[in-house]
Amino acid sequence: MKRSTWIIILVVLGIVVASPPLLRAHDGHDCDIAGAWVGSSPAIPGIYPIPQLITTTITPTDPTGKRLVGVLQPVNTDIGNPFLFPDSDRVPDTVATYVRSGPGTYRFTWIVYYVKSAPPFNRGQILMFFTFSGTTKCLDANTVSMSGVISNWSNVADRDNLHDQDKDDDGLPDAGEVPFFTLPFEFTFNRLPLMTP
Repeated sequence: MKRSTWIIILVVLGIVVASPPLLRAHDGHDCDIAGAWVGSSPAIPGIYPIPQLITTTITPTDPTGKRLVGVLQPVNTDIGNPFLFPDSDRVPDTVATYVRSGPGTYRFTWIVYYVKSAPPFNRGQILMFFTFSGTTKCLDANTVSMSGVISNWSNVADRDNLHDQDKDDDGLPDAGEVPFFTLPFEFTFNRLPLMTP
């Protein structure tokens, strides 16, 4: 091959390799939410005297960074509703989906399960779950706010006028179901920095 052909091939390969960051830098989007984050929500006087903490890792699922997934670990979350689901004793890790909706903003949905542990060689019972859907907004390169609505769903029948809203047990609310309780909510997340040992 001629030298000029090799140069063209190398330039094209360089553009392909560099294109995802270039796309992110030039489409008016100045915040990348991929990474490790520590989130907090303020104390709620009379209910929760301590702020809630959650850690999360957010990872792109496409080269443009427009779609991402997250895994969240509740640090000090309560393990259930003492009035409706007092026998819940476990909140496993949570998953989330993020889709870029504009410069510095993303739409998101989390899903969180409240589980009653089972004896050995059995499976725990999901008593309730909630979804948290809304908008993630970049406040700066290392701080984001996530605000939206928490929607609560029952996974058991005949408890305090609630019914099973996931009859097919696929972990999602059945079509046509309406949450039994909703609540506006907000978290602020800070990117986990490198720290001096």
